[in-house]
Amino acid sequence: MTIARQARSGPDGLRRAVPHVLPLLQLAGVAAGLVANAEDLCARDPQLAARRHFVEVPTPEGRTVRIDGPPFALSETPAAVSGPGPLLGEHADDVLPGLLGMSADEIAALRAAGVLG
Repeated sequence: MTIARQARSGPDGLRRAVPHVLPLLQLAGVAAGLVANAEDLCARDPQLAARRHFVEVPTPEGRTVRIDGPPFALSETPAAVSGPGPLLGEHADDVLPGLLGMSADEIAALRAAGVLG
């Protein structure tokens, strides 16, 4: 199938044609590049894959999520992802009384209203 026919065959065909078309445009002096979506970055970006940028992290609910790792690599003090982000309201009992001076009853009312998860 020619590149032109691939591009005309719809979104999937166009996506398959992009890696072939971009270098030709760039060689001709056209400023061309891929406008990446989340799937392009998470599943297909060769640089991020080679750097092992995305990490699999277990969640408290028993799932595993794929999240961004540290955006840099340091040789002597390597950064790492230690776990997932907090659940909705997970730290409310620790943070709200100290930060906002809220009472246990006020926090319970927010929880009952579904504000804190």
